[in-house]
Amino acid sequence: MFQVIEFYASGAAMEEYRPRSPQELGLHPRDVTLFAPISRLAAPQRATIAVHDGKILVKTEIVKAIITADKAVLIKGRRLKDTHKLSQAILMANEQRLMALRKHEEEQQQLEATRGLFPSSAVCSSTMGSCERAASAADLLRLADKGAAKRGGARAGRQHGSGSAGLVHAAAAAAAGGASSAGAQAAAAAAASAGDESAVRSAAGSELKDVPFEMLVLEVLLDATAEYFYTKVQHLNWMLESIAADLRQPSQPGGALDRAHQLIPIQKFLTHVKNDVKETCEAIQAALEDDETLQDLCLSWHLQQKQHTRWVPVELQRHGSGAAAGGDLGLISAGSSNGNGTAGGQQAAAGADATQLTGLGWRPRAAGAHAD
Repeated sequence: MFQVIEFYASGAAMEEYRPRSPQELGLHPRDVTLFAPISRLAAPQRATIAVHDGKILVKTEIVKAIITADKAVLIKGRRLKDTHKLSQAILMANEQRLMALRKHEEEQQQLEATRGLFPSSAVCSSTMGSCERAASAADLLRLADKGAAKRGGARAGRQHGSGSAGLVHAAAAAAAGGASSAGAQAAAAAAASAGDESAVRSAAGSELKDVPFEMLVLEVLLDATAEYFYTKVQHLNWMLESIAADLRQPSQPGGALDRAHQLIPIQKFLTHVKNDVKETCEAIQAALEDDETLQDLCLSWHLQQKQHTRWVPVELQRHGSGAAAGGDLGLISAGSSNGNGTAGGQQAAAGADATQLTGLGWRPRAAGAHAD
């Protein structure tokens, strides 16, 4: 029985206080031992990244999770603090993904609305004496902004948002205020750094909307595992520093043995961390080097392929019915245009039948070939 927390791709989360059985979690009997607690009778593998029955099974020293395309089940560990931290990380990452998706949808809606106001057509320019085609409505808006900026050059000292426009306004304000060139450069550099930071955030958000839910959760779990190893290394450094003071003291008769005993806990801790890191790296490397495993990890892609597989036969059937209707129309038009309705109709009907048979995979035999 497992205590779990469920996270959904829609952003919802549900903590189950009632223990869940392996059957309720959809675990195969062969995978139950993977998430079983460590006991003296069995030593399960500590690090695993595998795909079984459309589920990504992840287990590291700090993580136990079952991931599907629309849900992630986090199995609670021995330390509730680690489980709470993992839960917060998953919720935060998924919320950022949903915000990026909503922002992308709003931008698409605004773009469609702008295209409705400014249709993509040939724009005549009387001053140039020629017509220039507008690439998009965004180009028209940018041209309008440039014209407004030229007309309002005297009022360029007003404060604006960060970014490239903020860089121009900050430099203009510094020059208009009588500041030195060094001050103008400092203001421009600050605005440029702010613009770069906002550009990085925008790029990260635009990329986050394309990350599937299962890949996002897997990244969060692996990042938490790496942070766990980092804390272990920090603890090891603390142990070394605490013992180093005793080791630097002048040796005393019989004190060498005591100092050697102080190194035993460090050696055990270091061996434990090294084995955990090695097994985790081997699990990640095995998944990266296997093309089949990499393809199986893309659960959302497989769902899209299944939907496409269900959709194609329906479209082929519609296409076949459309081809049959087109054949009937060809029969009528051919009969009326040739002046010989019978011959033209038979030829068009034969052509329509051949088209339908070819679409079903039939190929005509060569001349002189015998039937089976």
